[in-house]
Amino acid sequence: MTITPKQRELRKKSIGSSDAAVVLGLDKYRNRYDLWLEKTGRTEGFSGNASTERGEFLEDGILRWAASKLGKVVKPSNSFVYTTSNGVVLRAHVDGQLEKYARGSTIVEAKNMVNSDDWGNDDTDEIPMSVFVQVQHQMLCAEASDAWVIRLGTHGFSKHPIEADVDVQRAIIEQSDHFWKFVESDTPPPYDHVTDSMMQYMQQAYNGDGSDTKLDDDHMRMFKHWDQVEKDAKERKKYHKSILITQMGDSKRGTGSDFRCTMVRGGGGSTVDTEKLKELFPDEYNQCLKETAVYHYPKITKIKKKDDS
Repeated sequence: MTITPKQRELRKKSIGSSDAAVVLGLDKYRNRYDLWLEKTGRTEGFSGNASTERGEFLEDGILRWAASKLGKVVKPSNSFVYTTSNGVVLRAHVDGQLEKYARGSTIVEAKNMVNSDDWGNDDTDEIPMSVFVQVQHQMLCAEASDAWVIRLGTHGFSKHPIEADVDVQRAIIEQSDHFWKFVESDTPPPYDHVTDSMMQYMQQAYNGDGSDTKLDDDHMRMFKHWDQVEKDAKERKKYHKSILITQMGDSKRGTGSDFRCTMVRGGGGSTVDTEKLKELFPDEYNQCLKETAVYHYPKITKIKKKDDS
């Protein structure tokens, strides 16, 4: 789709769908510093190339193919805005929607991508992560629950159904809020901030194929270092906590020269005895069970070498 000068100016004041993967650190071609340069007006940003020009001319044909295969009218081009609770504007200009222009209508995203990496077969939801995040951003802004990504590749067309993922959308909101603080303060962003929801999503989305790959020793070394620091910190915190509880005795509050300590009640109330419930009502217990998400995490071990003592 062709971007007008007005739309280009609006992009500087908001997080667009094509920016979402950058904000999450999942874009292969841009990082947060590149995006910060664009949003603060230091660079003009990506203005297009031969590939995007080709896509603009082919977009109408891709949408017409989608309409014929989906059996529904595809309304081309529409824009939506979502504002976070912190006032950060997320803006989406979608290629099309099924049946009508409206919030909640199914989104149609046209892609002219010759490279077949990370693209699955027709009617699967296997698409590149950057495209997946882009469409999740669009669905968030348009309050849509589903979308179709229509791809024109080397071997023809394929269609890919995508459903809204609340965890990814929450991560987009959180990371956009965090990133925009650096735009407002005109300060370059660091690269070490990852929200809990983003980390949870990354661990659940991982799908290893069993192969071996080359990694950066520095990151593994630092992972091990901070893992040990975290363990040591927990033990030290536990020690100081025990001293404070002992010193408090029966007092509600304790006061020092710089800090004040208050004993706050936690816990209490009633909990369900799951073992008892399982024993008394096994059928009902099994009906209430739900599957938990599978996730992966890195485990770092030292490689033993011949010269190690």
